Amino acid sequence: MTTRDLAGQAPAPKPLAAITPANEKRGREIVGQATAAHGGLKKLQGIKSSTVEASATLILGNRQVPGTLEQTRLEPYRVWCTSPSSRTSNRGRC
Repeated sequence: MTTRDLAGQAPAPKPLAAITPANEKRGREIVGQATAAHGGLKKLQGIKSSTVEASATLILGNRQVPGTLEQTRLEPYRVWCTSPSSRTSNRGRC
């Protein structure tokens, strides 16, 4: 679970690894393995929609409001986010 305090100071980002030919090669190997594990590039390119759901807790001062967030993608280039617990929707931007 990730907690983010939007009112406070953001933590310092971790330094990025240097871009070297070896790092690039390793990164491409990892992406290739992940692609293969999901059925290959053609299968992934055939996905026309996807939905991700997550449990979330909105912290407002001393109050905590639990809820569910949902992000739906419908190709090409359509994305919308909803929060069914509050019945709000933000089509086009998340």
